[in-house]
Amino acid sequence: MLKPLGDRVIVEVVEEEEQTVGGIVLANNAKQKPQTGKVVAVGEGALTPEGKRLPMYYTTNTPALK
Repeated sequence: MLKPLGDRVIVEVVEEEEQTVGGIVLANNAKQKPQTGKVVAVGEGALTPEGKRLPMYYTTNTPALK
């Protein structure tokens, strides 16, 4: 498992559905790039000039938007 450093996060892209609500199957070139993801791993937080760690906003399994 990857462990990000500092204030970094690792996001896994959530794939869009293949069908619309009406049941129409979308072609590959008609799909848009995924705009959502799920946070897989979170770093320890950024360091302040005094050496203290700032808490991270995200936790694992939190949805992330672009």
